[in-house]
Amino acid sequence: MSALDSLVSFFTCGAGTLLPTNGLLSLLTLDARTSYPWPLCWGNALWGYVAWRMYRDSLPKKDRPGFVYGCAATFIFFTMPANIFTNLLILGRTPGAFTSWLVLPAHLVACAFVELTPGVFALLSGTFALAFIDTFGVLDNITTGLNFLEEAHALTGSPYASVLAAMTTNLGGGIARHFMIRGFSAGTASFDGAFRTNVIYSILTNALYYYLALAACAPVETLKRGKVITQTPECPAADMLYVVLPLVAVVKNLLPLLIPLVKPKKA
Repeated sequence: MSALDSLVSFFTCGAGTLLPTNGLLSLLTLDARTSYPWPLCWGNALWGYVAWRMYRDSLPKKDRPGFVYGCAATFIFFTMPANIFTNLLILGRTPGAFTSWLVLPAHLVACAFVELTPGVFALLSGTFALAFIDTFGVLDNITTGLNFLEEAHALTGSPYASVLAAMTTNLGGGIARHFMIRGFSAGTASFDGAFRTNVIYSILTNALYYYLALAACAPVETLKRGKVITQTPECPAADMLYVVLPLVAVVKNLLPLLIPLVKPKKA
């Protein structure tokens, strides 16, 4: 493979092209079952460092961490907490974020791009630009959660472990950042107010996916003329929910930004 081919493979996350081969909707959702779609990878990586720098720049200059610490902190708490926490806490194995040929290098490239390229941070930290790249982070989070849910189901057969794996993916990063920024005492005092809705939402959506896309699609054994016959029922809800749930999460995430735009102004 030539150097150019390697670069193309890296920036397209192994796809070899930026064009959606199965349609745009599939690129943003269904393709995440078997690959890491490039919009999700780069959008999430860029959002992670931009969000970190916004927090860092809000601190007094004497208290601002440096670039090297920022790269490490954003990888653990902003870009890849879902992968790291779910693998370590639920599945008990080395996180794929540490072993992937793509994830860590892409993160470092995004950090350097935002930090060292003039004007990039100012552009991406704008309200609508930040919401745009955050959208890909949301899609990445929800599809990753559904992937872990399916994997936990295959490994354990337990609905509780499966839903918990997806919930750890959905909530782990936000909870870690909550305590990182506020500290333990202030973080615990404000936890319910900050996460009550998100915890309930995560339970409901992941339980819905589990029962309609996994449990309802499990093979059924029947006895017919003295022989055991295994039948796998059709499962139209699986792909539909894998598309719909991430898109609903995107809308939910954008509502605080969109509602003021459509609310009539008082005379």
